[in-house]
Amino acid sequence: MLLPNHHPKRIGVLLSENMIICVILLLGIGLFMVMDATAPKNTSQGTISLQVTKQLTWNVFGLFCFCTIIYILPDRLIKNSAFWVGLLSFALLAAVLVMGVDVKGARRWFRFGMVSFQPSELAKIGAILFFGWYLDKRKDAVSSWFGMLACMLMILLMVGLIAIEPDLGNAALLFAVLVGMLFIAGANIKHLICLLLITLPLFMYGMYSKFDHVKKRLLVYLNPEDHINDGFYQGHQALIALGSGGWSGKGVGQGLQKLYYLPEAHNDFIFAIIGEDLGFLGCATVVGVYAMLVWYAIQVCLRCSDLFSLLVSFGITCLFAGQALFNISVVTGMVPNKGISLPLVSYGGSNALFTLIGLGLLVKLTRSLPPDCPRDLGAIRNSPKKVPLF
Repeated sequence: MLLPNHHPKRIGVLLSENMIICVILLLGIGLFMVMDATAPKNTSQGTISLQVTKQLTWNVFGLFCFCTIIYILPDRLIKNSAFWVGLLSFALLAAVLVMGVDVKGARRWFRFGMVSFQPSELAKIGAILFFGWYLDKRKDAVSSWFGMLACMLMILLMVGLIAIEPDLGNAALLFAVLVGMLFIAGANIKHLICLLLITLPLFMYGMYSKFDHVKKRLLVYLNPEDHINDGFYQGHQALIALGSGGWSGKGVGQGLQKLYYLPEAHNDFIFAIIGEDLGFLGCATVVGVYAMLVWYAIQVCLRCSDLFSLLVSFGITCLFAGQALFNISVVTGMVPNKGISLPLVSYGGSNALFTLIGLGLLVKLTRSLPPDCPRDLGAIRNSPKKVPLF
């Protein structure tokens, strides 16, 4: 086994190449499974489904942005533009509540002809960049009660705009990521716990009392057997798909749940189709690729040489890993149902585009890593010993 300091390539280049391979693998798996999940709808016409065409278009555009960020975007521009990207994200989140398209009681999208855009996807990247910029610029912000309170209010403002769309899943995920960034920046753990003990109960009570669907989903989660034909129908069909797949699956295109039993099988519940057609081995392969990508991202966080790079790398890593973990947990019935896509695999344009943009920023920061092991930063205590890749 070669340690990073013995490898012929610089550690940043080596890690970035491995991460790019994982991204390409996930995109390929995702496009293949979207084609598999939507095939029954287009068998009679003998054509590729509209969803596959759209997904391929978004993937190509996302890969263009991904490569542009890695190979063309100047390093300094990431930090210099962080404030403005965060400000734009905040403005779009406010605007969508007024001018957005109402779909099933939620205002989450702007629509321009046949193209839909979900500003909360941009806001997740924008909030990480802005918060990383702010905590790097105001390194003393987390050392006092006033500074911590100001940080928490900024978090609640951004998260609150997403929550009232309503989009509680992404709001909760972004809240956890930004609080994690506070911890990494060196926040006093007692101050952080006190603020969380105040804000979390208020936030949860507000969501539970204001939105009826939150209450319904909690009741469904606690008593799934009483809601198999209504609130738990999708989750029940997903479990049937996963269980019927066995070890090796029924074979590509042979699963039954995509035949209108599992609603929107190509979207948030595509992991169930993977389980039915490719079995436990297929699911394990997908989870393994995710784990490898997250592992490489953790190696990046351990080697960042400045606070801004550390915070942004950590935020994007947690956002990506948290989204994947949450989606798989929903499909397997471990948490209440909430629409969060499986990154790079589920059908969805905005999510695929901004996931690739976020990962592009992460890879860009990876390629800028210094060859030596950095000093301690924030709450991460790096060992002076080199960390092996495997």
